[in-house]
Amino acid sequence: MKPFRYWLLALALVFISKHAEASPHGGYANYDHKSGNTYVFRLVYYKLCTSIALPATRTATLSSRGCATSVNLTMQRVAVNQQVQRCPGATGCGLLEEVVYELEVDFSATAYNAFLGSSCCEVVFSSAYCCRPSNWSAGGNTDLYLEANLSLCATKGLKRGNSSPGRVFALPHYVIQNSTTAGSFFATDRDGDSLSYTLLPARTSAAANVSYPTGLSADKPLTVACGSDCSPAPTANPPRGFFLNPVSGDVVFYPTTANQTSMAVVQIEEFRRDSSGKYHSVGKSMYEHFLSVLPAGSN
Repeated sequence: MKPFRYWLLALALVFISKHAEASPHGGYANYDHKSGNTYVFRLVYYKLCTSIALPATRTATLSSRGCATSVNLTMQRVAVNQQVQRCPGATGCGLLEEVVYELEVDFSATAYNAFLGSSCCEVVFSSAYCCRPSNWSAGGNTDLYLEANLSLCATKGLKRGNSSPGRVFALPHYVIQNSTTAGSFFATDRDGDSLSYTLLPARTSAAANVSYPTGLSADKPLTVACGSDCSPAPTANPPRGFFLNPVSGDVVFYPTTANQTSMAVVQIEEFRRDSSGKYHSVGKSMYEHFLSVLPAGSN
């Protein structure tokens, strides 16, 4: 009987591991200005509702592009929100949870005041989390690296702190093969800053990008309808390439390969005008959005 028990135990462990994996399905890093030199930094991850809960804390880092200053942060989980997916078919979509971590930082405090110096005031907030789902077509089983940048130099000169744009995306995670997908990474900015949108490579660390399989890239995260050079043509029939409007954040593409899952990574940069009319970059936020292609006919 013992071998049979061991076999049952092994089978149960395999079942649990398959259904309890808490791989992050994208996310973002950003921050809000409270007052003075005080900011709330935030990490947000998405996961399948059927997987195990994410831990109560996450580790992040504050560093500087101009000096060697670096401080480790312990982010606290503050919310778990259910996300209802826009699913074009009756099957194939997983309900997601949004898991939010936050930590308040006062740059006037001794642990952080080095960042107020002129050589250290370009602040980088970052975190890496293992691992993206192993079955993804791009980036499978790699660390999910997220980053947000805060220019304390620029905000000091402009005499006003900066908050990251609010996330108000209207882009589905699940899309249909051989069907036009139109959505947006549009975000709102409570500071009234001008925003620009840029596709970035998915990253595994501050210094390393995901290695994309042949045919995929940061500018073309899924196999899409293409012309001779795959230059984006959103008004073509069907649309060609993977189009992102750098001003509005609008996205248009026509996926052609079913059962492909990848991620579009968008950087939203904020520009603020000074009293002379000159624009300054005051912050950047990285958003990773996973995309999964359901077979044609799923709708």
